[in-house]
Amino acid sequence: MKLLHFVQRFVWKIFPTFAINKRVDSYIKNKYHDKIWGGYKLDEQIEENIHIFLTEKELEDKKFLESIKRDIVKSYLLYGVNANEYFTHNFYRKKHKERNRYMSKKRKDELLIRTVGEKWEEAFLTLKDKNKFYQMAKDFFLRNVVSVENKSDLNEFLHFAGKNPKFIAKPSRNSCGQGIKIVDLSVNPPTQVFDDMLKEGTYICEELISQDSRLALFNESSVNTIRVPSIWDGTKACIFYPVLRTGRKGNVVDNAGSGGIFALVDADTGMVISDGYDELGHHFVEHPDSYITYKGFQIPEWDNLKSVVNKIHSTMPKEFKYVGWDFTLSNKGWCVIEANWGDFIMQQKTLDRGLYKEFKQILLK
Repeated sequence: MKLLHFVQRFVWKIFPTFAINKRVDSYIKNKYHDKIWGGYKLDEQIEENIHIFLTEKELEDKKFLESIKRDIVKSYLLYGVNANEYFTHNFYRKKHKERNRYMSKKRKDELLIRTVGEKWEEAFLTLKDKNKFYQMAKDFFLRNVVSVENKSDLNEFLHFAGKNPKFIAKPSRNSCGQGIKIVDLSVNPPTQVFDDMLKEGTYICEELISQDSRLALFNESSVNTIRVPSIWDGTKACIFYPVLRTGRKGNVVDNAGSGGIFALVDADTGMVISDGYDELGHHFVEHPDSYITYKGFQIPEWDNLKSVVNKIHSTMPKEFKYVGWDFTLSNKGWCVIEANWGDFIMQQKTLDRGLYKEFKQILLK
């Protein structure tokens, strides 16, 4: 078996095109049923995304469709790019040299696993779990928060509810704004709300943020945030391509995955330096609901935000070398919303180029 593995690696190194094509053939033969990075089923992801991004005419062209599917598999094998990233990064228009510059979710995660070492899973799950992250960073929340994880949390929840008859409840382990809701205790009593949340899973409940009017200009129904990717170099936080994220009218969240619009921010000045884009690649010179222009907008209190990012990152364990922070400006100052191993959506349209080499150089210093 070891000899066979050695021979395969030798063949792949000498004949990379042949080897990749053989592996693509294997995926196709298996009807794309293979699981890929992140636990997605390749066939399901391909189907979902071709119906989002391709026209009806393109979907009816069987030859074209098979070539696209084949190219998606090849892109995953060569660059770690999944079906959604393939379209959002415009891979169908790019050659190998350009494609190889992109940092896919898989490439980013592999770099972080390599950097963090054996504690990578603990670090990842801590950031993914909103309740665990709150325990680490509660001093930077600047609002009342309570966990709803088991029945023993009832008394704390009732105390919280007494001060916050209306609050935001977030599933503690969901992402992309899924399951987040505003709870109004005038509709249902606190004990019933508590029991209902426990039946659904675990939650983190937070005092509603009174957002600074300068950020609320874009959209008042959502808390508009700044995604601040931060790499700790041992002495300070290096901010890496921050992004303004704004919600749509009537939405509670601003996540790109929930229809939000993002725009690139200059890390030094806090000036928005791109137009807005959503996750489907739609282009917005101004917010479609509030008509505020993106490019040229100055994020208020930017130097203060950089200082807070430096402070919060300095309190994290050493395995948290990279964190994608979400911050908003409240009437109490910059407060953290959550943190994760954030993906780099700005590679899509705002930059239209990859960041793999830059990220790798800073992370592995």
